[in-house]
Amino acid sequence: MADYPVGELKPLGKTGIKITSIGLGTWQFSGKKSFHKFFWEEVDQTRADEIVKTALQSGINWFDTAEIYGEGRSERVLATALKNNSASDEQVCIATKWKPLFRRAKSIRTTFHKRVENLAPYTIDLHQIHGPSSISPYMSQVKEMAKIIADGKARAMGISNFGAKKMIKTDDYVEKTHGFNLASNQMPYSLVNRKIESNGVMDVAKERNITIIAYSPLGQGFFAGNLLQDPSIIKKKPFARRRALKKQLKKGRKLLELTKTIADEIGTSIGAVALRWLIQYNGDTVVAIPGATKPWQVEENAKAMSISLSTEQLNALEEESQPFL
Repeated sequence: MADYPVGELKPLGKTGIKITSIGLGTWQFSGKKSFHKFFWEEVDQTRADEIVKTALQSGINWFDTAEIYGEGRSERVLATALKNNSASDEQVCIATKWKPLFRRAKSIRTTFHKRVENLAPYTIDLHQIHGPSSISPYMSQVKEMAKIIADGKARAMGISNFGAKKMIKTDDYVEKTHGFNLASNQMPYSLVNRKIESNGVMDVAKERNITIIAYSPLGQGFFAGNLLQDPSIIKKKPFARRRALKKQLKKGRKLLELTKTIADEIGTSIGAVALRWLIQYNGDTVVAIPGATKPWQVEENAKAMSISLSTEQLNALEEESQPFL
């Protein structure tokens, strides 16, 4: 077992589990054999090992993956990378997600052994429903997932892309039926996508101590590089991201300029400032899972755990990003 540092910790809902405010999203470990190629460049096992090593060395203690990411490839690549870096089960937290597309709720339990096999020897700390879009009603999915947790096969239950009303109904059901609470809701959230603050999701999360796991926290690359100096960067991005980035730059140029100004004042990167706003402005409610295709990107993202924004800086970013509410 290697000795790795641990960064800024936050509670995962009411579970008692502590995770770092910045985790590592591993969608990029999906491979090139499906639609994922339109979002990420390919990451082989060697580079995945380097990315995971950098994450561990930078104080990140948890990793988010999913069944749909390369039909289990991301899970397998992640587990291999953790083993290759001598990370013990006790040192890391693993979150994965069940794929609901074109399936019935009962497959949550009938396919769970595959999640275990892919991620062995690591415990599944958080098992999530990737979206309420299976053939079965969403509460059927909730009931099946809750049984996984109640049986002790995974430590905590999460959801992803669920609206406020479904969050409440899910939390009420698992508490009344099984005596535990919904741990998290994984949602798109960034300075250029603040919809969860206006549609009730954030309010429910804060009222019920449900963690928001922010995916695409850098606006799918909007804050990952300096688009102000070199807008041609957009042309180098995977196809599915180009149009969104063009729209965001047109609408959010002043926001990006402000983020860069603050980054220069602090002596850090634009991305670190954008991530810091998410995890600081919302107290303990929000953690973020930026992805990375190169080790240096992980190191930059992890810096968000060790910097702090002033009240003035937090409020300035909030005000300039209001068009994205």
